Amino acid sequence: MAVKVVEPNDYRYKNGKTRSQAGKELLRKAEILDESLVAPGTYRVVYDGKEHTVRYDGSSWSCDCEDQRSRAKGGCKHIWAVYWAMAAGVIEPPEELPKKVKLSGGPKASAKAEVKTEGFVGPQKGQLLTALKLNKNALLKGPTGTGKTVLVREVAKELGYKLGYVAGSESLQDIDFLGAFVKKGDSIEWVDGKLTKAFRLAQKGRVILFIDEINRIPSKHLNILIGVMNPSGGKYTLYNHLTGETIEAPIENLRFIGAMNEGGAYQVHPLDPALMRRFESKIQFYYLPPELEAGLIVKRTGLSKEVAEKMVKVANLQREAVKRGEYDFPLDTASLLNWAEMVVKGGLSPEEAAACTWLYGLVGAEMDGTPNEEQVAGLKKLIETVF
Repeated sequence: MAVKVVEPNDYRYKNGKTRSQAGKELLRKAEILDESLVAPGTYRVVYDGKEHTVRYDGSSWSCDCEDQRSRAKGGCKHIWAVYWAMAAGVIEPPEELPKKVKLSGGPKASAKAEVKTEGFVGPQKGQLLTALKLNKNALLKGPTGTGKTVLVREVAKELGYKLGYVAGSESLQDIDFLGAFVKKGDSIEWVDGKLTKAFRLAQKGRVILFIDEINRIPSKHLNILIGVMNPSGGKYTLYNHLTGETIEAPIENLRFIGAMNEGGAYQVHPLDPALMRRFESKIQFYYLPPELEAGLIVKRTGLSKEVAEKMVKVANLQREAVKRGEYDFPLDTASLLNWAEMVVKGGLSPEEAAACTWLYGLVGAEMDGTPNEEQVAGLKKLIETVF
């Protein structure tokens, strides 16, 4: 997604600084937390000791500050800080943007995005709330698509935590975690990663650093976690061996939540026992009982109860087949919701909707790259039998 440049490249401010020089100075002074996991296109900016919320809808910007004079010139310092962070590749523009954004006039112009309330169902919410209130770090374990990410997003919003997000993968780069030195023009500057940003923000307020698919993260990053999650004197300490900087954050302000999908098809790196001990609370996720899973589908999509119950029956039969080794991946709750939505909003039959949502994602491939026809036929027969 391109970030629209408002001013020409040769623009020079009254103080003699070029646009590029001013942008670099803003990046050095501002601390930016990407909160797109909570609300797409939303960023919290700390500048001169004050925090403001900036929103970007893909073409226009807004901020909750009162700097109307700067706003008339195209944006306040907080907006320009986020703009330059995007332009420099420090943060990525949001992949998913609010569907409806309304801008009101005046010095406090703001964007209000319609954010869907997820409404997590299950006892795990109470367990996580208790852990956080007792200043415990938590590891969420269970099958994919059982609501781990949804729960973290919901609890962070409910308790008033800022939320940092690390997407675990084997290719996780230093700049995405601790940080890295980046060449900017003729100079080389340090850019904070998500872990370092979380520490800085936790010096001023409460932060959750959510590390999704933590068992896919390379060991060099996990070793850093083992060190920082060992508090002393009521504080977590992050020592940056690349810059020599030490950052401390009060235990009560910083929570670590990890999530991992369990099963042979998902496991990449087994977690070190020392890291496992750092997560004082281990919360197990399961697929919901059939009646609750069907009720969730009805509530979220508006599908009829009868059809929802049949979809859940298909899912549970397929999950049993996974246990028998007939398939590698289970039909998870998230896929059931997509299936139901395709029926309700797309007007497709359950059979047609299954074929274009989850069916071919659960089957293996032949040597020539075509789907395993035996597995495809088995799933189609299963759907036909239930419906």
